[in-house]
Amino acid sequence: MKYDTVFWDWNGTIIDDVDLCMECVNSLLIEQGLNTFKTRAEYHSVFRFPIIDYYIKAGFDFDKEPFESLAAKYIERYESNCRKCVVFPDVYAFIRRLKKEGVSQIILSASERNGLVDWINRSGIGDCFDGVIGNDNIYAEGKEQAAKDWMTKHGNITGKAVMIGDTPHDVEVAKSIGADPVVIARGHASKAALTQTGAPVFDNADELAAFLGLRK
Repeated sequence: MKYDTVFWDWNGTIIDDVDLCMECVNSLLIEQGLNTFKTRAEYHSVFRFPIIDYYIKAGFDFDKEPFESLAAKYIERYESNCRKCVVFPDVYAFIRRLKKEGVSQIILSASERNGLVDWINRSGIGDCFDGVIGNDNIYAEGKEQAAKDWMTKHGNITGKAVMIGDTPHDVEVAKSIGADPVVIARGHASKAALTQTGAPVFDNADELAAFLGLRK
C-alpha cells in the first residue's frame, strides 16, 4: 500500500446517493416551476461546490425563496430517505481491506457532522475510521476549511496521504491539505469533468485498490 492515510469523501464516493439527490432537488425545482434534471448527465453539468452556486446554476430564484429555506427543505427530504442508500459493495470491501492493513482512514465531507457520524455508524463501517471531518451547518460550503480546522486541532498529516472522492472539488481539497487526489467516476460529477482535473480516475474501487498497491 502506497499510503499511510486515506481521506474519504462520503456522498457519491462511499454512499450511492446520486439518484436520491436528484429526486430531492427535482422536488424543489418543481415547486419553483423550473426544469428538472432528467438524466445524470444534466445533473452532472450543474452540480458544484459551494452548494449555493449549484442552486444558482440550477435556476433557483432566491428572491422567491431564500437559499437557506431551500437548503433546509432539501436536507429534510434527503434525511427522510438517505438511510435507504447503501455503501457501494466494492468500496465496503476496500474499506475493510484498508482497516485490515492498518491504514488510517478519515471521512472528509461537506455534510453536517453530527448527522454524518450517526449515518456512518449505522452503515456497518464506523469502526474503520479514525476521524470524521464535517461542517457545523447544513449549507455544504465545502470541505477545505473544515479539513484545515481539523488539522489545527489534531495535527497535520503524518506520512503519505491520498484523498478518494468523486468531484473536482475533492481534487482541489486534496491538494490543499497535502494529499494526492484520486477519484471514482460514478458519483456527483462526470468522468469527463474528473479527467480534466488531471487526477487519476477510476470506474470502481477494485481498479483503485490495484493502483494503490493494496494486497488482496
